[in-house]
Amino acid sequence: MQYPVVAVGDDTGLIKFIDHNGDIKHIGTQERGESVKSISRYQDKILVARKNGKIQTLDLEGNFTDIQTPTKSELVKTKVLDELVISMYTNKSIKIGDEEIKTNYNEARDFSIFDNFLGTCGKGDVVGIYDFTTKQSVWKARPQERHENVVDMACILRDNKDFFVATAHNEMKLYDIRAQRKAVKVQRLNPKDLSCDYAINTLALSEDREFVYAGDTVGHIYKINTQLTTIGKTKGRSVGSIRSIEENDGMLYSCGLDRYLRIHNSRALDLIEKHYLWQKLNALLVIPAPL
Repeated sequence: MQYPVVAVGDDTGLIKFIDHNGDIKHIGTQERGESVKSISRYQDKILVARKNGKIQTLDLEGNFTDIQTPTKSELVKTKVLDELVISMYTNKSIKIGDEEIKTNYNEARDFSIFDNFLGTCGKGDVVGIYDFTTKQSVWKARPQERHENVVDMACILRDNKDFFVATAHNEMKLYDIRAQRKAVKVQRLNPKDLSCDYAINTLALSEDREFVYAGDTVGHIYKINTQLTTIGKTKGRSVGSIRSIEENDGMLYSCGLDRYLRIHNSRALDLIEKHYLWQKLNALLVIPAPL
């Protein structure tokens, strides 16, 4: 393969590798319940986490190895920190390596990791920071008022201070987790179209951690600075929700439910190329060089 290679996981369980020349290689089989939720680098392989709780490693020759069998609870997301596999499930549990910890987080939608902190968001009183070394909750956002009823969809923990949370009402919230429980700032990303709330359901940090990329349910990607000022937005939109975003070497890769992998210039957000991949897409991983 010509690098960089993009690994994309779809709704039917397939992993697709797209190389620098646009050649596409399909790996795996299509099976019910095997929808791919996350793809991460893990040692010298790729870690694939599926909706049914199954977690596998995958090498570039196409060999899957199970490291966790399916679970009773649906998997929300899996991430890797220093070769430690961390997963969140719908039964309010967080699995850190081989240890499972119960939390009071109800209906969590997303989590983010920085150092030993794990930030969560979701429906209801869920926005908080969990220290997985002490196994304690260390910070929690102010509970929503009853009239607010806003579902938090995605989150990014930038450092030990800034915690970004995106909502189903097209809002970005910035919390200072060292200072207060109330959001420091709340900013709507699409203020010109007040007739429609485009939920923000995926977030990603830029490589230098100075910007946040936000993808909404109609295919827009916004580039936001750390003060929640929108400094760029992709032109046009897709017909499906953005599900995964990653920046690598000046390029911004994204995929979603419209079945396209898109590559933009991360500076100006101009579209460079796109690839149609047949199934709904949930996760991607950019592999810049051989594992």
